[in-house]
Amino acid sequence: MDKLEIINEINKAKNAHVLWFANAMALSIGTDPGDSSVPKKHTECTFGKWYYGAGQENNHLESYKAIDGIHKKLHDKYNEIFNEFEKLSAEGFFDDITLRDSPKQKEFNASIDELKNISKELLGKLAELENVL
Repeated sequence: MDKLEIINEINKAKNAHVLWFANAMALSIGTDPGDSSVPKKHTECTFGKWYYGAGQENNHLESYKAIDGIHKKLHDKYNEIFNEFEKLSAEGFFDDITLRDSPKQKEFNASIDELKNISKELLGKLAELENVL
């Protein structure tokens, strides 16, 4: 694969991540985005399939290797958020407007913020990878 093809694949992977992330953010407002939001292992999402598949031809690069732990951390945090979302939804939490400023809501929002930061970190590492190609 030449440099342009690799960059195109990285861009496809980034786009897949951005779409996934948009679905994840729906949870932050109490909206279940459906089946696309069900947690997957970091090796099973569209990005992970690229990273652990065709992307492996870049595994000699430090910037490529740096992505693995961040991507796994992103999925771990999302799984934690999704499980909390399911629990809170079952309790009717998102239906009760009076709970919007509760400690539970603040804790949930902090987890969402952490997910956002991990996502930014992942996208930053992908940009670094593009720069070294």
